[in-house]
Amino acid sequence: MYADQTKVNGNLVTLEAYCPQIKQKVQAFYQLKNQDQQQWWLENQANLQVDFTGKINGINVPTNENEFDYRRFCETKKIANSIYIQAASPQPEKKPGLVGQLHEVRRRLMLYFARLPQPLGNYAAVLLIGYQPQVFADTLDQIRNLGLLYLFCLSGMHVFYLLLVIKRICRLVKLSQEATNLLTLCIIPIYALLGGASLSLLRASGMVFIANLMKLLGVRPWNSLNSWSLVVLVNLLVNPAVVFSLGAQLSYLLTLMILIAPKLSDIKLGVYLNLLSLPLILWQTYKWNLLTMALTILIIPIFEWLILPSVVLGTMCHWLRPLCNQVLTACSLGFALLKRLPMEVVFGKPPLTIVCFWLGLTLLLLVKPKKRLVICLLLTYGLTFMMIHLPLTSEVVYFDVGQGDATLIRDKFNRTVTLIDTGGKVAFTKEKWQVRQSKTAGQTVIANYLLSKGVGRIDQLVLTHQDSDHVGNFPSLSQVITIKQIFIPAGMEKLPSFQGRVRQARLSQTKIWPVTVGNSATLRQVKLLHPFTAGKGTNECSLVLWYNLKRTSYLFMGDLDRANELVLLAKYPNLTATVLKVGHHGSKTSSDPRFIGKIKPQLVIISAGRHNRYGHPHPETLATLAAANIPYRLTAQRGMIKIETDFFGTKLVDFAQQTGTSSFLD
Repeated sequence: MYADQTKVNGNLVTLEAYCPQIKQKVQAFYQLKNQDQQQWWLENQANLQVDFTGKINGINVPTNENEFDYRRFCETKKIANSIYIQAASPQPEKKPGLVGQLHEVRRRLMLYFARLPQPLGNYAAVLLIGYQPQVFADTLDQIRNLGLLYLFCLSGMHVFYLLLVIKRICRLVKLSQEATNLLTLCIIPIYALLGGASLSLLRASGMVFIANLMKLLGVRPWNSLNSWSLVVLVNLLVNPAVVFSLGAQLSYLLTLMILIAPKLSDIKLGVYLNLLSLPLILWQTYKWNLLTMALTILIIPIFEWLILPSVVLGTMCHWLRPLCNQVLTACSLGFALLKRLPMEVVFGKPPLTIVCFWLGLTLLLLVKPKKRLVICLLLTYGLTFMMIHLPLTSEVVYFDVGQGDATLIRDKFNRTVTLIDTGGKVAFTKEKWQVRQSKTAGQTVIANYLLSKGVGRIDQLVLTHQDSDHVGNFPSLSQVITIKQIFIPAGMEKLPSFQGRVRQARLSQTKIWPVTVGNSATLRQVKLLHPFTAGKGTNECSLVLWYNLKRTSYLFMGDLDRANELVLLAKYPNLTATVLKVGHHGSKTSSDPRFIGKIKPQLVIISAGRHNRYGHPHPETLATLAAANIPYRLTAQRGMIKIETDFFGTKLVDFAQQTGTSSFLD
């Protein structure tokens, strides 16, 4: 493995390497045993030969609609398998070749930038060697949310600076034009490797390399558009999966726009950059910032004449470093302040055909500006926005959040959005060095799905009880999605664990309602069936909810135990449900046979994680369902499970099969 292809996150090392056993590039994960091991990996500067014992697996596919596709991301790096290392014996490579030496140099640059004043070092790592430090993630997210991601995709400007330096040095030593071109051909590939071979850097470097090569070969005529076309073709031949990368899409498409219309004014350039990037941004992030158009016009000269020069000068000139760092600090503060302004529009995910139509129409508008094309573009954006935000379908969605629960109820036209639990991981006590920084399923699964449907708020968040696998993702979810009201079982509001989560969450205008049966007047869309008295937020106090839509009824049990299931039957002797989400992830402590027999559901949903340590669902529960001849769906097998209702009826959609099956209700 190369020295620069290692990331340490708490007690986890992630590395990319070539595995001789299967003769391919893989991604490997290794859990560190102690802090000394962590320090060794953090300080390592050498390429390594690693002897290991472990298990080779394929890379998991997403199991929820619009969840980040990590397998496709790995495909863009030509990685098809992962290795989970149990034991490792790393040794430095004895005689690295030229490529290996360049990777070691890049690793030393990473460590050097990490020691620089921040954020100078972080900007330098991103722009000069294509490395994104974990501590810089918030700033990069702010830049993405402002719609300025293309600056880092179109950052071939630092290749321009490199060429400028080469040409001036060659002029000083009086080298011929041919010798200068030959020197450029040697330096550009080296810089591409030092820069991490990022997609935008490969595009910029490839275009420069080809242009200089054609000059040396005397090929005439040859222009930048020819270089762009050849780089695209080579990239698609070598790595076809690159077309799925947003960075590559933006880099190549926006460069094409500049090549097609090189004489645009700064204002027109900003407008067209926005119009061309907007479909891709909406397809990938589902949001757009109203400030982006104005920021694009202002930020391009700031980036070109302030940010990038500050990075280059700050890393090379010690005496200019404090000033450059202050400039970049001010830029970071500016990004943070702009991100806080309420200018972000949740658009939703447009259909792929519409995205392609917008891109084609924008390119046509660039070549032949006509008023009717502008009207057509605006009209289709408006109609698509309405189509996403005013759906004609109601749905109940059982998310796959691993060993946890999270269920969404969304009415047609998005009138009311209710989320029952958020999923979460059971937290075990860790030392500070062991803590990993990562996004939760609340952000990558639930928030992604809501945003893709044009939903930026939750009208009602119902937290059934205190367990982390039901409420753990609630603080992180609130950082992305606005939560209007939260309902919890009465008594849970007194728990220190819940109070701690409230402090972590972003709840400036959120009302929290402790409820019991008879004291839930503000709860809409669903009916509360349990608890009857205040408790302590335990399984026995779980909120139980009933929802009905067009003769299809749904029952959500939280983690309610068997004894209270029978109490529920005594209280509601006529209780039935078409679809039942059984309690406690299919544990034998829930789903009493008498309860199941009385409810008589046509379908049971079980939310449980793959290979979970608790053995859920338990054989006893599955035997109960089999004895009653009741079919079930398990999120660990099927992924997200969705039940949709429209004018034509109700249908079940298994995400694992990616098809709508014939309705079990028909």
